[in-house]
Amino acid sequence: MENKNKFSFSQVGQFISLQEAQTYIHCYQDDQQKKGEPQEDTVWSELFGKEMLLQILQHADAVSFCFGKGTDGKMKLVVMGIDPEGRAIIGTSNAGLKDQLGQSLILANGRTCPPYCLPEDVVYVRGE
Repeated sequence: MENKNKFSFSQVGQFISLQEAQTYIHCYQDDQQKKGEPQEDTVWSELFGKEMLLQILQHADAVSFCFGKGTDGKMKLVVMGIDPEGRAIIGTSNAGLKDQLGQSLILANGRTCPPYCLPEDVVYVRGE
């Protein structure tokens, strides 16, 4: 399949400053509060381990990640590797047949904040 998007999937994204990160996160938090969502039901972040992410990147075709949003009543991230053509890598073998997929490389169920928030996190803590 030809990459019709005319960009390198391995070069997508950009690093931002701490101030930009805080602005994005705080705006999201404010939006959730304006919607009246109870704070205990709001997911601010989800933590995934380095070893888990590296397993995805170690797939021979992996050049990037896709973080999909899902829910089981609470927001969840679903992480998949992406190949150079922009296709999701769903297993250790991307043969396409269900019984040939091997181990799944679709990652979910990280540690959510709340309740597992990082103490004194400079991104999430407001200087009010």
